[in-house]
Amino acid sequence: MWRAIGTELRGALFLVGLILAGLIALGHLDWLDPIILILNNIRVHLSALLGLVALLLIMGRAVRRGTVLLGCAVLALVLDYRDIAPSSRGMATAEPNLKVIAFNMLGSNMENGPAIADYLLQTDADLVLLNESAPVVPLLETLRASYPFLLGCDEQGEGQCGDVLVLSRLELKAPRITRLTGASGHQTIAAQVVMEGKKLNVVSTHLLRPYFGQQQIGEFIALRGLLEGLEGTTLVAGDFNAAAWFGPFTELLDATGLTRAAFEPGTWPVVMGNFGAPIDHVLVSGDAAFTSLSAMPDHFGSNHRGLVAEIALKPEAS
Repeated sequence: MWRAIGTELRGALFLVGLILAGLIALGHLDWLDPIILILNNIRVHLSALLGLVALLLIMGRAVRRGTVLLGCAVLALVLDYRDIAPSSRGMATAEPNLKVIAFNMLGSNMENGPAIADYLLQTDADLVLLNESAPVVPLLETLRASYPFLLGCDEQGEGQCGDVLVLSRLELKAPRITRLTGASGHQTIAAQVVMEGKKLNVVSTHLLRPYFGQQQIGEFIALRGLLEGLEGTTLVAGDFNAAAWFGPFTELLDATGLTRAAFEPGTWPVVMGNFGAPIDHVLVSGDAAFTSLSAMPDHFGSNHRGLVAEIALKPEAS
């Protein structure tokens, strides 16, 4: 009887493995179907799960079937690494001169607005790039004590309080507020700051979720157009709703020269910690380099973990 049960369990595990392998294969397709785009975002997690199933089969003496599935998992992960490696950069050893916080605080998370504001006031960030910023909108005057410059909640452009918001210790020059694909999307903010004589383009954005399909792809295309119109070193941060290996995201980085830290903390869902999907990003181009990138110490009731980046900017040549 126990032998029959073992056979059934091995058969069920192998079937689960085949289903996972099929979902991973679909996630590598370039189709614009929303389901395919969602699978594209979670394919690394599916590959890790497939590897676990394969190991269970091997330990359960289904060595050949387990080895086949393990090979599929390793191949999938190698392909994912191939996609993200060109835009990945290790941490620089230079002294950082710019600190950035990027955080999607969850628009309905009003009860934690004061705690979030306190954290922002206590940190020594130069730039704070916020998504779904409604929780801190009632506290903007308090935040101005540390961040006198603000974009995203005033009369400029298409600014709408509670959406994308930029707080800065540095003067925000040449501000631009727009929407990548019309009124149904989030706003994107672009400006320029000068840090120790170095000009830096700053872009804060929030893209639609993958199940919007073609509309999300349109936002990636529009963001690429915006970035290609900027000259010089650029910093981009926000909730991209796209993992580091997501096809349209890697294409954006390849086309614009933006780079990401080699290790990005998982940001969603918060319960998975660093094993979650890294869908929130801080990106740099030009001679900017990461010296550290970590998750905020608390998610303050949001469904995303915030990011804290320290960046070294090379001064302008005199």
